[in-house]
Amino acid sequence: ILPGCKFISVRLTRIDKSSLSKILDNDFDNSAKNLIVEIKTEQSISEFAHDFDNFLAPRPWWMVREQPFSSSINIDQSIVLHRLPAEFLEYSKSIADINFPQEMKSCENRPVFVSAQTGTWGNGLLNMQGQYNHYSRAIFIPLTTRTLDKNDKVFLADENACPHIINKWECLFLPSTTCPWPDVVKKCHSEDCVPIDDRGYLSSASAKGVIIKDEELRNKISPLPQLKRDKTVSPAVMYQSKHPDSIITAQTSFTQARGGGDVLESHFLYGVVTRFNAHFRGLVQEVINEFRVSRTPMFHPNMSCVAIHVRRDDRALPGVDMMEWCRNHTIVDSNGQMKQTGLWVDGSDLSDGQWMDMGCNKKLPYGAASLEHFLNASRVLIPHNRNVFMMTDDPKWLRTEIKKYYSQRRAQHQHSADTMHIFTPPIRPNHRGGTYNSSVDFWASISMARQCQAVVGHLGSAAFVVIYNNLCYFHDNQFFNCPPLYNIAG
Repeated sequence: ILPGCKFISVRLTRIDKSSLSKILDNDFDNSAKNLIVEIKTEQSISEFAHDFDNFLAPRPWWMVREQPFSSSINIDQSIVLHRLPAEFLEYSKSIADINFPQEMKSCENRPVFVSAQTGTWGNGLLNMQGQYNHYSRAIFIPLTTRTLDKNDKVFLADENACPHIINKWECLFLPSTTCPWPDVVKKCHSEDCVPIDDRGYLSSASAKGVIIKDEELRNKISPLPQLKRDKTVSPAVMYQSKHPDSIITAQTSFTQARGGGDVLESHFLYGVVTRFNAHFRGLVQEVINEFRVSRTPMFHPNMSCVAIHVRRDDRALPGVDMMEWCRNHTIVDSNGQMKQTGLWVDGSDLSDGQWMDMGCNKKLPYGAASLEHFLNASRVLIPHNRNVFMMTDDPKWLRTEIKKYYSQRRAQHQHSADTMHIFTPPIRPNHRGGTYNSSVDFWASISMARQCQAVVGHLGSAAFVVIYNNLCYFHDNQFFNCPPLYNIAG
């Protein structure tokens, strides 16, 4: 039972914007720290998805916890929504007033900031997060393609996904604003457009908005009304190994979520910009449901656990001891700074980027972390926990390591009560190939990891930072509360 929780359950014969408004726009008792509303209906998701999305878009203070999916066969369908705690509603409603104005004329009087991103999930989202200072100055439009050209690269969906949608961001997420796209972006076919790998201001969040090229004019854009900045995301306890060979030895310090220490920033990125639309949310929910019932023991939604992320794939060299490799390819310069030396695998000079990609600038390189490192770290966080939820970009390596782990336990006749239950979410082929399915798997994994009480990962990984910040926004039924973190990098 959640502290200060108020639970409301209703049944609707028809879900539309009007019926949703009567329930969810009520002036609820704000003394409830956790307000959860369950809506039961016999309608299929396809019958109300459009109205549901249109209702949710300008109300970012409602988070959808559960939703039926297209292949659901239950007579009763349930939607479960969790409202932000009352003390944060002011922030959320201020954001809504800016990005979802009541009158379209307000769009014409405000500049727009377009952020076009490509790359992996981790870097793409962190780049969005890194532009937080723009959110308070202009209407924000995340963009992942500027034309219908099939050669445009997107990092979250392939060209066959939702072909009728120009902005592939909206294949997955609700629009971040109801203001129209400026035509210069929407109809872009020239070098004067906002580049796909760049960002820029436009004079108006309307069809007539033009790119502001003059630096002086751009700097004169008046910030939007400032919000109070006296609340922060609750800090997490962070454990770091003192030495990779004794990784279970931990020191305790406090840290804010990386990039998520401010409520407004955290809420905007994870509560507004990356809110699933009904179709994508249904696909994520379907993956979660199939995963839960296919595991023995079942990965129950109320099960306590530690979430673990293993970044390895292209961050390890096959058959190479990465600790030794990094020692042999690291020197200390005259300023006492570590830097790269030697040759890369193709015989060329080792670059700083390649050296850092292997994690040689950390105490524990990516490829040097064993399964036992991660499991031991989880025991430091929650000593009596035996359930771990492991995400990775190298499922082949993880499957092999898990098989060896259980074989060794059996061979050594070690007590079953001490054996970890390792749950690994489904990962389809080409999961890092920029496909729609890879996006479904990535976000389904994050959604399941939210139930865990602590997290282990490598803070050098952009993908892990995105996962961790998502859990700082919401995990274990709590908003704005970072889980204890064990930084495997040391």
